[in-house]
Amino acid sequence: EDLIAHSQGKPDLLKDPEVANVVTHRHPLPYSQIHPEFWTLLNQVGTLIQEFRPGPLEDLEEGVFDRHDGFYYPIAGFGELERGGPHIQVWRIENRDGFVMSNPGDPRGLLSDVLWWTGNGDLAKNDFAQAEAYYRRSLKLNPDSAELRVFLGATLLFQNRFEEALVEMREGIENGVEMGKIERAIFFKRSFRGDLYARLGDVFTALEFFTEATMIYERAISMGYDTGEIYSKLGLVYALIGKFDAAKVQFQNALERMDGAQDLIQMRMILGVALLSQGRVHEAIEEIRQVLDYGVAPKDIEESVFLIKSSRGDLFAGLGTVFASLDRLSDAVRNYERALAMAYKNVDLHNNLGVVYYRLEALDEAAAQFREALAMDADNTDARYNLEQVKRKQGRKVGTQDKQ
Repeated sequence: EDLIAHSQGKPDLLKDPEVANVVTHRHPLPYSQIHPEFWTLLNQVGTLIQEFRPGPLEDLEEGVFDRHDGFYYPIAGFGELERGGPHIQVWRIENRDGFVMSNPGDPRGLLSDVLWWTGNGDLAKNDFAQAEAYYRRSLKLNPDSAELRVFLGATLLFQNRFEEALVEMREGIENGVEMGKIERAIFFKRSFRGDLYARLGDVFTALEFFTEATMIYERAISMGYDTGEIYSKLGLVYALIGKFDAAKVQFQNALERMDGAQDLIQMRMILGVALLSQGRVHEAIEEIRQVLDYGVAPKDIEESVFLIKSSRGDLFAGLGTVFASLDRLSDAVRNYERALAMAYKNVDLHNNLGVVYYRLEALDEAAAQFREALAMDADNTDARYNLEQVKRKQGRKVGTQDKQ
């Protein structure tokens, strides 16, 4: 009896602050009746926003129905019907949002999901800024959702905010998201296109999933997206995993689709950084020397590090060593300091930076670096010897100044 009353609409339900929308079924069948009091109150507090009619209700009233037919198809004596089923109406209750929190600071899974899927709708429509806004609101309610972070990363990627996208996607992966979920986010409601696979390859490369990146780039090429840029990126990835012969083949493919000398410089620059990432410093020095001879600014070379990973302190330390070997001392200092700023600290880095400062006659800065090295390893003979050399030179300078 209570079930029947509930199905016909209890007026108290309309007083529940969490009820923001109501769907009604009206039909001559007994299981689609609406309680008169409920119907009266609904018309007072609600606004009809949508309805679906199978036909005029008076036609339905003349039909003969099977009482157990849940699909509402009449078996005799009916007028013309567009479709089977009841008369369905959707109502919105005034001044309700449908979500009531006893404590506004507590996350609500339902609200988070609604915001997420609303964002998905905007993602499908390429309204990336709006999708981002919904995803961020959803994350405030459910900050532990790793998959949601991947979707947020996808919207940032489509807005060309690559570094921010990587932060979100990396956190998602570290919290258990599988590679396929990244692919799902990028291709959400989209056709499988070569340019999107190329972008996905960029993500996997930056996250250092190099094997996956090679497969994704190859897939993009097989779909006809065979630009010089994607061949150069594929060459970079092969270089990063030590397949330098394959890398050179891809770089050659890239050059065939590019415009000559300037692109050759770009290839050498990428190859130099890739060699550096493998610890092959002497080979890297040779490639970067040729790039510098073409007139490329050192800062342009430094930016190519970000093709590999956004926070690669060891690569900046390696570039410092390359520039020091090529007597580009101020460039060496900048890269060593950049590595230190990324919390990449070891005895060799401090000692190497100290040597460069010594060569620049910046003796106080040199001494500070050698002391940092000794603080990390008190028995390091190189740092101790170098510090003594600084002290001797500082002493000679003081003596010279006294004589003057």
